[in-house]
Amino acid sequence: MSITATKVENGEIVYEGGRRVILTGRDAVAQRLRNAISIWLGEFSLEPLLGVDWETLLEKGISRARIRAAIVSVINADPAVIRIISFSIEDAEPAERTISIRFTVQTTEGEVADEVVV
Repeated sequence: MSITATKVENGEIVYEGGRRVILTGRDAVAQRLRNAISIWLGEFSLEPLLGVDWETLLEKGISRARIRAAIVSVINADPAVIRIISFSIEDAEPAERTISIRFTVQTTEGEVADEVVV
């Protein structure tokens, strides 16, 4: 059975023709991973353990290794993820203190590659 999810863009549910857009398979897994990485830990009241502890990770002096470990842990926590194929973190906008996270994972739905800017 394929994984499904309601499509969300910019925090809003997407509708077409008055109906919610439903993602399936790899698209659903990709959205779920993007959301898990983007959400601050505790931000989503229905799932308070979902997300990354960005409050701690964005403090001055936190190592890239610690940031990497936290994000990898969130990716691996998704039940559809079998293994991480590739993973990288780069400064997206140093002046704005944002980072770009690129990942490719093998999932129960196939290979998923995506990027998240946080």
